[in-house]
Amino acid sequence: MDTVELSNLRRSTADQAYLDFEFDEGCAPEADNGWEDDGLGNFTKTLFIPNQDDPAGPTLKGVFNVTFDPGSVVPDSVWATLDGNDIGRKPAVAASTALGL
Repeated sequence: MDTVELSNLRRSTADQAYLDFEFDEGCAPEADNGWEDDGLGNFTKTLFIPNQDDPAGPTLKGVFNVTFDPGSVVPDSVWATLDGNDIGRKPAVAASTALGL
């Protein structure tokens, strides 16, 4: 698999990880700036999260990350942060999926 194909597959996988991610209450982004791919298996995007303390004020900037092991299209880790604090979790894998059923 060439570098472009690997990057495209990882981008699609990162998109799905973002869609599946379970953001904490009040932390769901209202927008993002799209993926940055560092070419080493790290996909990052800036999140724009409503400010619960000041709804009329500017949004808060968070970060969403998906990392891949070398040559892999399966995410190694998925996380989102706001001011260095986790703001959600990757959904648990259903038992039937984990068992390959």
